[in-house]
Amino acid sequence: MKRRKGIKKNRKLILLLFSVMVFSILRGFLLSSYSAQDLVNSVEIRSKKLSYQENTPGSFRVTKSARWISRDQVRVRLDLESISSETEKGKDLIFLID
Repeated sequence: MKRRKGIKKNRKLILLLFSVMVFSILRGFLLSSYSAQDLVNSVEIRSKKLSYQENTPGSFRVTKSARWISRDQVRVRLDLESISSETEKGKDLIFLID
């Protein structure tokens, strides 16, 4: 009878140690698999169908940049450059979601 209780205690201890070891290994893999953050000062968005580099009418380029102006405030700047279409003079339609 005493031998059975000792075996049960040993099994519980072995199972506990095995679980802790597996958890530690998995945690190590997960922590090392995340990549480091890289700060980006500006992002450029160009029209896909019309080439801004080739001065195609109707093409555009939006440059978004950000910089810290105080400890808890950021100034975000959007610069839009477009090449007007000859057929639709004076009708630039811009839709931005940030």
